[in-house]
Amino acid sequence: MHESVRALIAMCAAVGARNKAALTITMDQAAAVADAREAEEALLQCYLFVGYPVALQALAMWRERTGNAAPAKPRADDCRKRQARGEQVCETVYAGQYGKLRENIARLHPDMERWMLEEGYGKVLSRPGLDLKTRELCIIGVLVGGAPVRMINQMRRHAQSVASGDLDVRIEPLPKIVEMKQLAVDLNNMTAELDRLHDEIKSKERLSTFARVAAGLAHDLQTP
Repeated sequence: MHESVRALIAMCAAVGARNKAALTITMDQAAAVADAREAEEALLQCYLFVGYPVALQALAMWRERTGNAAPAKPRADDCRKRQARGEQVCETVYAGQYGKLRENIARLHPDMERWMLEEGYGKVLSRPGLDLKTRELCIIGVLVGGAPVRMINQMRRHAQSVASGDLDVRIEPLPKIVEMKQLAVDLNNMTAELDRLHDEIKSKERLSTFARVAAGLAHDLQTP
C-alpha cells in the first residue's frame, strides 16, 4: 500500500475517533505525502459516517494546518444522474450482494434505499478526485476509528444508569475488541453483584423490621 493511502486512512481513522491530537499528527502526515485534493475528498466523505459537525471541524483544521483555500465554487453536479451513478458504484462495491442489499434496506424503508444510492453513492462516493478503492479504505478507517468511541459512550451510559439506581441494566451487545469486551463483562458482573447485594440488604431490612414488630407485639402481649 502506498504511503499516501496509508496516511489518508490514518487521518480518517482519527476523524472517526474524534481525537484532535491524533488528527493533528495524521493530518500533517497526509498533507506531506498525499495529494491535497485526495485528502480533501477523504475528509468530505467522512460526513456520511460522523455527521456534518465533526466533518466540518476536520475540514476547518485542514484549512488551518495546510493553508489551502477552499475551492472558489462547488463542483458541477447533475442531480438527475445521481441515482444512476449511485447504482453503478454500489453494484461495483457489493457485486453479487448488490440486489440483496437493496432489498434488505428497502424492506426497512424505501426512502433509505433511495438516499443510500443518490446521496451516499451517487453524490459522494462517485465523485472524481479519489479512486473508489481508496474511498472504501478510508471509510473502513473512519468506522474502525469510531468503534472505541461508541464503546466508551456505551459504558458511560451504563455507569450513569447504575448511578441513578437502575441495577437491571447490562451492556449489550458486548464489544468485539477483546479488551473492551472484558471491561464490559466486568462491568456487567459488577452490576449483577450490586443488584444481588441490594436485594440482600432489602431482605435483611425486612427481617429486621419483622423482628422489631414481633418484639413489640411480644412486649404488648406480656404487658397487662
